Amino acid sequence: MDQGLPASSSAGATTEVVPATSEAAVGVAVPFQLPTHCGIKYARFADKWWRAEQESPDPRRVLAADGSGSYTGSVPGRVVLVDERTLRFTVDSGVIEGGPTEVVLHPTADQPPLCD
Repeated sequence: MDQGLPASSSAGATTEVVPATSEAAVGVAVPFQLPTHCGIKYARFADKWWRAEQESPDPRRVLAADGSGSYTGSVPGRVVLVDERTLRFTVDSGVIEGGPTEVVLHPTADQPPLCD
């Protein structure tokens, strides 16, 4: 199963960790690459680990019109700190087939395990 990002994606935006600064302010959307290699489970944001409310398998990427693409182990989108206990990630349009297109995460003391 070949998965890749479309040529027009924002794959170059590799912001995985946003420091606890004004960028991590409540209600401010920032570009973010959601790690998906082991499935949608954990993300590191603003110096905290966050765990998805609903875990999902690694989504299938939409390929470019010529069938090409590259796999990065993450999907691009925007993340918003809703409040101190809720983080909402929205996938960029046209990047994945199906869903989830939105992921809600909450802080966790757990460290992500290695992939199974």
